[in-house]
Amino acid sequence: MRAERTRESVLRVTTYNAHLFGDSLTVLGRWPGIGRFDDSRRVAELCNLLRREAGEYGVDVVGLTEVWDRRIATLLASELSDTYPYAAIGDLGASASALLADRIPRQLLGRTPRASRCIGLGSGLLLLSKRQLVLPAVFLEFPRPSWLHVNPLFLNVDAFAAKGILRVLVEPEPGFRVAFHLVHLQADYVRASLQGVRDKQLSALAALVQMDHETVSVAGVVCIGDLNVAAEGAEHGEMLSRLGMLDAFLAHSSEHRVTGTPPYTYDALMNPLVTMFAPDAGAIRQRLDYVLVAPQVGRSRAEVREAVVVPFLGQSDAPISDHFAVRAEISFSWS
Repeated sequence: MRAERTRESVLRVTTYNAHLFGDSLTVLGRWPGIGRFDDSRRVAELCNLLRREAGEYGVDVVGLTEVWDRRIATLLASELSDTYPYAAIGDLGASASALLADRIPRQLLGRTPRASRCIGLGSGLLLLSKRQLVLPAVFLEFPRPSWLHVNPLFLNVDAFAAKGILRVLVEPEPGFRVAFHLVHLQADYVRASLQGVRDKQLSALAALVQMDHETVSVAGVVCIGDLNVAAEGAEHGEMLSRLGMLDAFLAHSSEHRVTGTPPYTYDALMNPLVTMFAPDAGAIRQRLDYVLVAPQVGRSRAEVREAVVVPFLGQSDAPISDHFAVRAEISFSWS
């Protein structure tokens, strides 16, 4: 009897919170207090950096969060189409789908797609890929927190953001499909009670991950994005347990082993844009952005070969967002 041949496929992934607001609010034009911070220049620099990720590091999939202005998302997809020919935007409306809604408890989802809502930031989610995407992509919206949830005296931006999960099937090889979940979870920057909002969002993500484990056509599961869970806190371990996934940095991080320091992605001491965008941030240093990997899906196993923080420096070696990027290399093997 002949032994089955083991096959392997490698995906390199980068995720980045770009903090690009543009003209996000269609009625107000701009959100009070949020400056453009030279968005046009930063978009151009981001394009150059993502081309470098593809050319020098062989990055196959890029997951961007906080690309709030859909015109900027469309521009990025168009400008980078020569490098990343496949793209998916976390839209409400036409690309929103009820396809998976019956598999996730209704209370964990937003009420209805609101593409026609006159005031809204959208999801801010944009996924770019060199590898074939199996369409359609699916966007599932989270319930929005109350606009008074953060502070009764001030509007809460998150109440106008359609945060959710952009689920895309990437096919690195014919017949081998990896489910990517690009997600941006609720922050608890003002009130600890917002952690409860994030907890429900994690439950929705966990339900979707479980569904992928039960789907015969899916051979790998990866979650990327700004999860707003501090790797330095107890919530981090709880998140990994609920999702049944590995944190790429804990699975393999040459940076962590060599320097002995935590790989922060939101670092007020190293990135001046943190306090520019959030003056009350103080000396905050946290790892909030992740590449998470399911160690096994069916007969396929995943191994993290590399995980590093990437500063993404533009002109004059200055950061172009208040977050740093994360890059990981994942090997999938199956027989």
